[in-house]
Amino acid sequence: MRNISKIMINKKPLQDILDAHSKWLSGHGERAHLNHADLREADLSNTDLREVNLSGANLTRANLSGANLYHANLCHANLTGADLTGTRLQGALFDEDTKWQDDYFDPLRAGAHMWQKGY
Repeated sequence: MRNISKIMINKKPLQDILDAHSKWLSGHGERAHLNHADLREADLSNTDLREVNLSGANLTRANLSGANLYHANLCHANLTGADLTGTRLQGALFDEDTKWQDDYFDPLRAGAHMWQKGY
Protein backbone atom coordinates (compact mmCIF):
# COMPACT_ATOMS: atom_id res chain seq x y z
CA MET A 1 0.00 0.00 0.00
CA ARG A 2 1.12 3.51 -0.75
CA ASN A 3 1.09 5.92 2.19
CA ILE A 4 -0.89 9.06 1.35
CA SER A 5 1.80 11.27 2.89
CA LYS A 6 4.11 10.22 0.04
CA ILE A 7 1.64 10.65 -2.85
CA MET A 8 1.93 13.89 -4.82
CA ILE A 9 -0.97 15.40 -6.82
CA ASN A 10 0.02 18.32 -9.04
CA LYS A 11 3.17 18.84 -6.93
CA LYS A 12 1.15 18.93 -3.68
CA PRO A 13 1.18 16.20 -1.05
CA LEU A 14 -2.11 14.30 -1.02
CA GLN A 15 -2.24 14.60 2.77
CA ASP A 16 -2.20 18.42 2.48
CA ILE A 17 -5.01 18.30 -0.10
CA LEU A 18 -7.11 16.09 2.17
CA ASP A 19 -6.40 18.31 5.20
CA ALA A 20 -7.60 21.37 3.23
CA HIS A 21 -10.67 19.41 2.12
CA SER A 22 -11.48 18.53 5.72
CA LYS A 23 -11.39 22.25 6.56
CA TRP A 24 -13.60 22.95 3.51
CA LEU A 25 -16.19 20.53 4.90
CA SER A 26 -16.19 22.70 8.05
CA GLY A 27 -16.65 25.91 6.08
CA HIS A 28 -13.00 26.83 5.48
CA GLY A 29 -10.22 25.54 3.24
CA GLU A 30 -10.36 24.20 -0.30
CA ARG A 31 -12.44 21.38 -1.79
CA ALA A 32 -10.37 18.43 -3.03
CA HIS A 33 -10.35 17.84 -6.77
CA LEU A 34 -8.63 14.54 -7.40
CA ASN A 35 -9.99 13.96 -10.87
CA HIS A 36 -7.66 11.76 -12.93
CA ALA A 37 -5.36 11.30 -9.91
CA ASP A 38 -3.13 8.23 -9.75
CA LEU A 39 -4.17 6.70 -6.44
CA ARG A 40 -3.25 3.10 -7.26
CA GLU A 41 -2.71 1.06 -4.11
CA ALA A 42 -3.18 4.15 -1.93
CA ASP A 43 -4.10 3.53 1.69
CA LEU A 44 -7.20 5.69 2.03
CA SER A 45 -8.75 3.58 4.77
CA ASN A 46 -11.04 5.51 7.12
CA THR A 47 -10.45 8.71 5.12
CA ASP A 48 -13.18 11.35 4.84
CA LEU A 49 -13.66 11.77 1.09
CA ARG A 50 -17.13 13.30 1.24
CA GLU A 51 -17.91 15.30 -1.90
CA VAL A 52 -14.41 14.78 -3.37
CA ASN A 53 -14.17 14.84 -7.15
CA LEU A 54 -12.56 11.50 -8.04
CA SER A 55 -13.78 11.41 -11.63
CA GLY A 56 -11.36 9.49 -13.80
CA ALA A 57 -9.15 8.65 -10.80
CA ASN A 58 -7.19 5.42 -10.80
CA LEU A 59 -8.03 3.71 -7.50
CA THR A 60 -6.91 0.24 -8.58
CA ARG A 61 -6.20 -1.92 -5.51
CA ALA A 62 -6.64 1.10 -3.22
CA ASN A 63 -7.61 0.48 0.38
CA LEU A 64 -10.87 2.38 0.85
CA SER A 65 -12.10 0.29 3.78
CA GLY A 66 -14.10 2.44 6.15
CA ALA A 67 -13.71 5.52 3.92
CA ASN A 68 -16.57 7.99 3.59
CA LEU A 69 -17.34 8.62 -0.11
CA TYR A 70 -20.71 10.26 0.56
CA HIS A 71 -21.63 12.32 -2.52
CA ALA A 72 -18.18 11.78 -4.10
CA ASN A 73 -17.90 11.87 -7.90
CA LEU A 74 -16.71 8.46 -9.11
CA CYS A 75 -17.62 8.88 -12.80
CA HIS A 76 -14.99 7.18 -15.01
CA ALA A 77 -13.03 6.09 -11.90
CA ASN A 78 -11.25 2.74 -11.80
CA LEU A 79 -11.82 0.86 -8.53
CA THR A 80 -10.68 -2.55 -9.82
CA GLY A 81 -9.50 -4.64 -6.90
CA ALA A 82 -10.15 -1.85 -4.38
CA ASP A 83 -11.09 -2.79 -0.82
CA LEU A 84 -14.53 -1.27 -0.22
CA THR A 85 -15.22 -3.07 3.07
CA GLY A 86 -17.36 -0.75 5.17
CA THR A 87 -16.99 2.11 2.67
CA ARG A 88 -19.85 4.63 2.78
CA LEU A 89 -21.06 5.17 -0.81
CA GLN A 90 -24.47 6.77 -0.17
CA GLY A 91 -25.09 9.44 -2.76
CA ALA A 92 -21.80 8.83 -4.57
CA LEU A 93 -22.11 9.43 -8.30
CA PHE A 94 -20.92 6.91 -10.88
CA ASP A 95 -21.47 6.26 -14.58
CA GLU A 96 -21.30 3.36 -17.02
CA ASP A 97 -17.53 3.86 -17.33
CA THR A 98 -16.87 3.47 -13.61
CA LYS A 99 -15.00 0.21 -12.98
CA TRP A 100 -15.89 -1.35 -9.65
CA GLN A 101 -13.83 -3.68 -7.46
CA ASP A 102 -15.25 -6.78 -9.15
CA ASP A 103 -18.10 -7.89 -11.40
CA TYR A 104 -20.30 -8.80 -8.44
CA PHE A 105 -20.30 -5.44 -6.67
CA ASP A 106 -23.65 -3.60 -6.88
CA PRO A 107 -23.09 0.15 -6.41
CA LEU A 108 -26.83 0.86 -6.39
CA ARG A 109 -27.32 -1.52 -3.48
CA ALA A 110 -24.47 0.29 -1.71
CA GLY A 111 -26.39 3.58 -2.10
CA ALA A 112 -24.51 5.14 -5.03
CA HIS A 113 -26.38 6.88 -7.85
CA MET A 114 -25.87 6.38 -11.56
CA TRP A 115 -25.32 9.61 -13.48
CA GLN A 116 -27.83 9.97 -16.28
CA LYS A 117 -26.88 12.03 -19.33
CA GLY A 118 -29.07 15.10 -19.60
CA TYR A 119 -29.67 15.48 -15.85
